[in-house]
Amino acid sequence: MKNITHLTSFVYATQALVACWEVSATNQATQATPTSIQQASVQPDKAALKSHYLTNLYDANAIQRIARAAPTWQPFATCSQRDFWQSIPAHKQRLLVEQAESYLAYVPPLITASDYRHVVATGDRQTIQKKQRKRRNAMMAMTLGECVEGKGRFIDKIVDLVWLIAEESYWGSPAHLNVRQPEAVVFPAVNQRFVDLFNADTAKDLALVSYFLAEQLDAIAPRLRERIYYEVNERIFNHAPAKLAEFQARVAAGERINNWSAWVGKNWLTCLLLLERDQQKLQQGLAGALAMLDIYIAGFPADGSVSEGPGYWEAGAGRLYAAMQILTELEPNINPYQDGLIRNIYEFIAKVHIAGNYFVSNSDSMGSITVGSHLIRDMAVTLQSPFLGQFAQKFPPSDDKLAKLPSFDHFRIRQFELFSQATSQDLAKLTGVKSSRDNWLPNLQLLIVRSNQPNALILTAKAGHNDESHNHNDVGVFAIYFNAKPFIVDPGKRLYVLSSFTDKRYDPEHWNHNSWSHNLPVFNGVQQRAGRQYQAKQVQIQLLDTTASFHADLHTAYPPEAKLAGFNRAIELQRNKGIITLTDSYQLTAPTAIEMSFMTPAQARVNKSLGKISLVVDSGEQLQLHYDKQQLEVSVSNMPLTDRQMLRSWGQLNRIRFTGKSKVTQADWQFRFVAETATVIPAEAGIQKTGD
Repeated sequence: MKNITHLTSFVYATQALVACWEVSATNQATQATPTSIQQASVQPDKAALKSHYLTNLYDANAIQRIARAAPTWQPFATCSQRDFWQSIPAHKQRLLVEQAESYLAYVPPLITASDYRHVVATGDRQTIQKKQRKRRNAMMAMTLGECVEGKGRFIDKIVDLVWLIAEESYWGSPAHLNVRQPEAVVFPAVNQRFVDLFNADTAKDLALVSYFLAEQLDAIAPRLRERIYYEVNERIFNHAPAKLAEFQARVAAGERINNWSAWVGKNWLTCLLLLERDQQKLQQGLAGALAMLDIYIAGFPADGSVSEGPGYWEAGAGRLYAAMQILTELEPNINPYQDGLIRNIYEFIAKVHIAGNYFVSNSDSMGSITVGSHLIRDMAVTLQSPFLGQFAQKFPPSDDKLAKLPSFDHFRIRQFELFSQATSQDLAKLTGVKSSRDNWLPNLQLLIVRSNQPNALILTAKAGHNDESHNHNDVGVFAIYFNAKPFIVDPGKRLYVLSSFTDKRYDPEHWNHNSWSHNLPVFNGVQQRAGRQYQAKQVQIQLLDTTASFHADLHTAYPPEAKLAGFNRAIELQRNKGIITLTDSYQLTAPTAIEMSFMTPAQARVNKSLGKISLVVDSGEQLQLHYDKQQLEVSVSNMPLTDRQMLRSWGQLNRIRFTGKSKVTQADWQFRFVAETATVIPAEAGIQKTGD
């Protein structure tokens, strides 16, 4: 899956901006320091690279100490340690047992050769993945249910599921076969093993079952844990070094590896510590797992930005944190959290938060995501981060989260929900700067600014380039939220299909990857292109107490066929007035037809005689969009959404399409967004969502 970004960062206006720039603190009435920042272009910054961070921290002696401690390591209470499980609050015990009971009648469907043929015929990778995930979810849910109840009621079903999963020809995603086995796309080749995300997850799940239920499984199925080790050794331990070598070669060639390296590295580390008892193999494997995690860290610029989007923060940074927690348990004399880059990686999620469950939806991130409340709390206390601690308080622990967990690697969330010791009292003890009105992430060139009425009007704008990890062609995208509701949005991610990471990624089928759906213009039908050379230049931001502005030259994000001699985008938020003004200035080398679409989940009521569109959401908030009726024609159409991830984020999407009335060689298009509803709702009010 070649969706990798070159290691890049930027030239800063001042050295102090290298980590991450934030303005304003808890007192919103305080006059902010006037700030003006200009970045001429995206430049490589090798100084931010930390290519051997963990490997340097954990030398051969430390690895030896960790390996020697592994046989007696107890990351969690086992099923036989009844005191712990009986100490869990009764309502949580009930939730876990009820979820386990829901699978007692579950009959796992077969994964057939026809399922793999279906992937190739239709591009649908979800059918097989759903079957795989449900098997694993059932196994883990019943494992935890058995640990809570301790009566042996779920053991037979768990044994059957372990055996069934061990018998699967392939534990990974069918989409990854298309990359690794192009000559055998239809069926996985069992004699060509390789490590991917989901077979690493499966190995970790089986290792945890072996750990939690060691005595119970040995009593009724003495060879089963031996089978677990055999399969994990064959599918992961024997092939993870090859995956590491592949990643290292790609990094040496200038690529950036995304969440894969943290995803695989954390699971490799977990499996080794729980299953491998040969000290030489264990130490060699641990060195490899640390090097794999190092590749993830090395991909980060100084500000800790996750270029693949906030939706992948938990997949990558969350796993990195879980791995660091394991390492500090086994080697408490080494502190892996001491570096500023590590803090920036973990605090990133708070910096890109909008309101409620809404986050900036750049690259392959959904607009609405669920974060693990105990994971965030644990991080905040470990890092002693007031900033992350205040963010954690916006997501209080919920039994609903314990009962309705993500569909894969869900134990990582349960781990913190059940075993985290971080409390509200711990968070309250954190002191220091606890909030920021505005956030500027210089490596993504992403700006998030707010009006002076808390949470009333929020503007995001992004420059950057079109070769980011999980890239969307979105240089110059902006979004607007009002009273915690989305009004103008970046659509974000849809469910992946077989072609999502192929040369068809920007075909019309993948409309959400293309620039027209990112509130950007199209010139004679020509959109932005993918590639590192398609980038913003002369990016400037200015942050004052009453205004915030973003300027960028975007003409270099388009290919020559667009006939652009210049394209400058300026966006200004008037903080006290609740007004956002967007001004696009176009210069073209030939008469050109221009059109631009704004994507909105709101109802769009057009008044052409006034040149105004009322954007209205169900809860009553309104945003008035004013446009130049002399220059522009407007139409509104509904985007049919069948994708559950889009439905979850937005409920619906409407496309407001503006078209120039004539071809031009020069034009200035201006749009004013006015928040005319003055009522301000609580900053973290619940978000209504449609879908699962």
